[in-house]
Amino acid sequence: MKSHFPILLIAAVTSAAALQKTGTAPPTPVFGASTRLVQVNVVALDKNGKPVTDLRKEDFALFEDGKPQKTAIFVPEQSAPVKPPVLAPNEFSNQLPGVSSNP
Repeated sequence: MKSHFPILLIAAVTSAAALQKTGTAPPTPVFGASTRLVQVNVVALDKNGKPVTDLRKEDFALFEDGKPQKTAIFVPEQSAPVKPPVLAPNEFSNQLPGVSSNP
C-alpha cells in the first residue's frame, strides 16, 4: 500500500505558501462625510443665574476656530414648568410641599 504522506505534505506546504502571499488583511474601509449644518444648543443665563428667555438670533455670535459662523436657523425653545405628579390615595412623597427642585 502506497503512502499518501508525500502528497499531503506537498499540498500543505503549497497551501501555507499561498496563505503567506495573501495573508495580509483586507484594507479597512474608510468613510468620509461633511456637513454644512451643525446644531448647537445654547443655554443663556443672566447675571443672577436665571435663564434668558427672550433671545433673538442677533443677540449672540457663533465662532469656530476664531472665525465667525453664519447662524442659518435659530429656534428659541422654552420648556414648560414641570409639575409634580398627583399622587394616588395612600401614596406619599418625601418632597416638601411648595418646594421646587427646578432652578
